[in-house]
Order: sequence, then C-alpha cells, then structure tokens
Amino acid sequence: MVKHILAKKGWFVASIGKDQTILDAAREMNARKIGALVVTEAGNVVGIVTERDIMTKVVVPQLDPGKTTVKEVMTSPVACCRLDTSLDECREVMTDKRIRHLPVVEQGRLVGIVTAGDIQAVQFEQAGDGGHIAVLRIDPVDLDLDDAADFGPWQLGVMRNDLLHQRHATAASLAILR
Repeated sequence: MVKHILAKKGWFVASIGKDQTILDAAREMNARKIGALVVTEAGNVVGIVTERDIMTKVVVPQLDPGKTTVKEVMTSPVACCRLDTSLDECREVMTDKRIRHLPVVEQGRLVGIVTAGDIQAVQFEQAGDGGHIAVLRIDPVDLDLDDAADFGPWQLGVMRNDLLHQRHATAASLAILR
C-alpha cells in the first residue's frame, strides 16, 4: 500500500504555486534532484509540472521560462491516489496514463507523493532471496525482445514503461527476474 512507501521514504512533497514561473520550477527541481513538483493552492492539488512538461511545452516551442507561469504548463487535472491505494493500482494508473508521479491525497489535502521508482524499489525488495536479478550485458548491444523467450519465465524490470512498447532495447536496460 501507498502508506507503507510513505512511512519508509517520508511525507515531504516538493510543491510550487501556479503563479510562479517555470524558471522557478526548474530551479527547484534541479536543487532537489527531482522530476516533478506538485502545484498547490491553499493546500489543495491543482496540477503537477514535470520535466517532460517543461521540455515539451516550454523548451521546444522556445518560450521564455522566466515569463511563462506554472499554470500555463502544468498538467491538470492530476491523477492522484490515497494512502490505502494498492501498489498494483498505482502501477496500472501510471502505465495507462504514461506518468511517473502520483500525488497522495487524503480528505482533499496533499499528504505525499509516490513515484514509479518507489514502486519498483518495493518490487525488488519483495523479491528478497527468492528473486534473482541478472543483468544480461553491460555493453549497449541491441537485444531483440522476441529472443527474450529463450530465457524462460521472465519479467522486465529496471525499464521505463515506454520501453515496453518498443521491439528493441539495449541489453544494459534489461534485468531478468526469476
């Protein structure tokens, strides 16, 4: 459950106001080494701004990040979860919506954030001694995913969701879990 992740990683959520600039947002993300800020107004979630939002909505169209506001770029409405949401449900929402961050909201208030990395870490932790992780190769050699059946029962890990939709991946990005 989400509450178990937050109990372990902490409850802090980096946030920003919708009237602040994208330059402010980028500086905050850079300083904290994170990929998203939850946009709040009076403690309520009104949006989320991510590195991807900044890249596609500010950098590519060559907008001035010092003049562009967060509300012009943020994603809204935001997919959120609750403390009692299962990790499987979070993973499903993230995969379906192609997102990596889910703010956690209880009684209308932001209480945390769960990321795809958080969920992946729990999966590896739960694998424990029964989970064997084998990196196929370190060098970046193309691996045809059709050949992966030769490895027997497998599950892709350490791989971004969008990679699952491609026919090829670098061997360094694959981990086989047995």
